[in-house]
Amino acid sequence: MGLTAGTSRWRVVGRRPRQIAPRQIAPRQIAAVLAIGTAVIGGAPGAPAQSESVCDRTVQVRNAIEAASGAVACAGLTLHHLREITTLDLREQGISGLRASDFDGLVRLDTLDLSGNALTSLPSGVFDELYLLKTLRLDGNLLETLPGGIFDELFLLEELTLHENRFTSLPDGPFEDFSRFDGMGADG
Repeated sequence: MGLTAGTSRWRVVGRRPRQIAPRQIAPRQIAAVLAIGTAVIGGAPGAPAQSESVCDRTVQVRNAIEAASGAVACAGLTLHHLREITTLDLREQGISGLRASDFDGLVRLDTLDLSGNALTSLPSGVFDELYLLKTLRLDGNLLETLPGGIFDELFLLEELTLHENRFTSLPDGPFEDFSRFDGMGADG
């Protein structure tokens, strides 16, 4: 489904059906469940967070991860700390750009609020490890387009807000799998 707008206001909210019949589970979804299990089980509790340190993430993301985990410094964060974080509130933090690896290891995150920032684009793969994400707020940014497949790994996504951005058009790719939602609306 392609969406275009003549104004800069978009709101896309979708709600998934509560139950999925077994015949509707795609091989990709089975792979995601296996990936979640591997990510949650794998690695020792004291193992370093990732090959790229939490300290190397976008400053605001790093600070929010430190605050959510209760860790004193990013260097002390382990995979165990990252796996325990379920909500990340990054609204109105002045974020103008993200790294593709900013949310790596946050496999139990269910709410991510990036609203009210200055994001002009999103890197491909930035949400790929957020298998359990149910709420994603991107409203109030400066986004003009979205990369194809940006939401492909968000199998449990129930709410997506995109209003108050600068979209002129959106490619088919980001919304290909929105047939899984009960309803979706765009305010423009």
